[in-house]
Amino acid sequence: MKMTPSLIRACKITAREGAAWRGHDMTAWSTVTLQSGEQQFHAECRVCKAYMRVSPDPAPNGIDVGGTAVALNCPAPCQHEHGTRGGVCDDCGGEI
Repeated sequence: MKMTPSLIRACKITAREGAAWRGHDMTAWSTVTLQSGEQQFHAECRVCKAYMRVSPDPAPNGIDVGGTAVALNCPAPCQHEHGTRGGVCDDCGGEI
């Protein structure tokens, strides 16, 4: 089922928030056209090159938000200045 523009926007926000929580510094979204003709939105971490994507028209068993940036922590040290709990960043969840 093809997403509405507002749902695409919501998925982009969700993906960016998930990547930020994992400590990634993401680029702006770009549009990628696959060989099948499907368009997806793609961004990558400026530090570790992990990616995230939003698929506006996922297959029936496909996913709309995915990528390594929303699944794995950035290996770069946290650059945030805020509190920690037991050596874990309160903001991104990464080890400090």
